[in-house]
Amino acid sequence: MLRYESLILAHPNITSDDELKLQEYFKQLATNAKGEFISFDKWGKYTLAFPVNKQDYGVYFLIRYEIPSSVVVSTLKDLDLFFKIKFNEVVMRYVNRRLDANVSLEYQKPEPLGSMTRNVVYDENKEDMADDSDDNERD
Repeated sequence: MLRYESLILAHPNITSDDELKLQEYFKQLATNAKGEFISFDKWGKYTLAFPVNKQDYGVYFLIRYEIPSSVVVSTLKDLDLFFKIKFNEVVMRYVNRRLDANVSLEYQKPEPLGSMTRNVVYDENKEDMADDSDDNERD
């Protein structure tokens, strides 16, 4: 069995139904290939470094699965067709990567857009708010 992961950048307005369809597709993909579905992890919404399909934000998903080496080519081809034809409105970008079987599946994902906080401090001497994260000691 070979271990793979797919990192998917989805449209920022992806619905929960589409997320469920995506998860079910990967479960079915692994089952049909006589492999094993390992995990489906929604990372969350992130600001993109540059617009993709005219979108400044995207939702990332990391999916891991194992498939037999005898069906890798056909399975990855089916996956490619799924993203390009059936799910092309939802999936903006994706990458499939083979993982080393001896390496741990543990990873650290970046903080999603909704969990980042900024400390904003009101300064009575100024008319607007000051961002505490900026270097306010510029004189």
